[in-house]
Amino acid sequence: MLFKRGRRIGIECKRADAPMITPSMRIALADLRLDELRVVYPGTHRYPLAKNVEVVPLAELVNAK
Repeated sequence: MLFKRGRRIGIECKRADAPMITPSMRIALADLRLDELRVVYPGTHRYPLAKNVEVVPLAELVNAK
């Protein structure tokens, strides 16, 4: 979990090419009171997975400044 400007952001890493929402992600959102959850994966496209859940390419995070 990260804290950024007062927001709680969860990070989960997946090896799958097309991550899917899991019960553990929903539990983490609720139990940790996350404002958002980012799912890092080896693909190339960023896309929403569910409300407050976004899939983010690993390369995008590695190259972030």
